Amino acid sequence: MKKHGFRPNSYTYTCFIETYCRDKDFRRVNDTLEEMEKKGCRPTVVTYTIVMKALAKAKETDKAMGVYQKMKADKCSPDASFYDVFIHALSKSGRLKNSDTVFDDMSKQGVSPGVSTYNTLISIATHNSQETKALNLLKQMKEKGCKPDSNAYIPLLKMCCKLGRMKLLSFLLSHMFENDISLDFGLYCLLITGCAGRGN
Repeated sequence: MKKHGFRPNSYTYTCFIETYCRDKDFRRVNDTLEEMEKKGCRPTVVTYTIVMKALAKAKETDKAMGVYQKMKADKCSPDASFYDVFIHALSKSGRLKNSDTVFDDMSKQGVSPGVSTYNTLISIATHNSQETKALNLLKQMKEKGCKPDSNAYIPLLKMCCKLGRMKLLSFLLSHMFENDISLDFGLYCLLITGCAGRGN
């Protein structure tokens, strides 16, 4: 390309980075990012999101944190997609304080969390039996005009069965039906088993 007088741009570099990410060749990813910087070609949010997805998949959480810091230093504003991938990676790796910090940073940057981001945080909160936090996230979704789907409720219902919170379970089911969210066969079986185990 260079031999024929064509200069790579952000899109071109991003294509290379995506290929290296697919091969988990993070050394070449870093080299390409450095080359972009030297050439005065700034990575875009799409570039960083591709890198973040690859690092998350490879469970390279520390490197993901480094990418986040570099992105902020480059004054490249993350979008909802980037935050979603990053928060999911942090939560799955058990770095809950980091995921909460990044989630708070979203609002400071003027980025509205989507359903997927809320679902991730609710799922992690219920997995750690953080009932109040999970319910506050569900409440926040409604207040922000982000309509919960079944994936937001399923971990909450499982938590209720596990902890024997039958009144809360009934409330959540009513809330689901009011929002026209139906239960699938697997969830019905879970609820029947959970309620039966509690003598209900």
